[in-house]
Amino acid sequence: MSNDAYYAASLAASQELPTKEAVRAARVRFSTSPSEWARGEEAREAEASASQVIQGKPTHEQKEFGFAASRDNDAGRGRPSLIPEMAINRMAQRFAEGAAAHGDNNWRKGMPLSRFQDAIIRHAMAAGANDESEDHLAAILWNAAAWMDTQDGIRNCRLPASLDTTAHWSVS
Repeated sequence: MSNDAYYAASLAASQELPTKEAVRAARVRFSTSPSEWARGEEAREAEASASQVIQGKPTHEQKEFGFAASRDNDAGRGRPSLIPEMAINRMAQRFAEGAAAHGDNNWRKGMPLSRFQDAIIRHAMAAGANDESEDHLAAILWNAAAWMDTQDGIRNCRLPASLDTTAHWSVS
């Protein structure tokens, strides 16, 4: 059952007309883990509100435009439009090269995080030495993106925890 169908079934079971608040609560319920449900809605809302205030984000939920339209607030969603197009294109080229050599999304099958960590360091050193044998900066972006996705896969149990082989350095 899709999440949207689950929301609808949950709201229909209550035999009430869904309000914006009910829909939002249902979405929060079904987009969080069971351990987060146990914390309770009030704790999550208070934490989210405090986080927004601390980060200087507006706490309102709608963005009003000067002409009748409104949309959900973009706070916390990131601003991909600020990423330099050149960086996206060069990283995309690295993904294309990898797909040609190993197949689409082969890296998503999982590899130890230390491989990404080591590659980032090697490519940073090569870029710093003005080595132009390959696009080292794009390789750093690729490895960082793959590291983040693999780390997310480990946290969300899509990939085994044994892949977390990074050197956990202390930062002072």
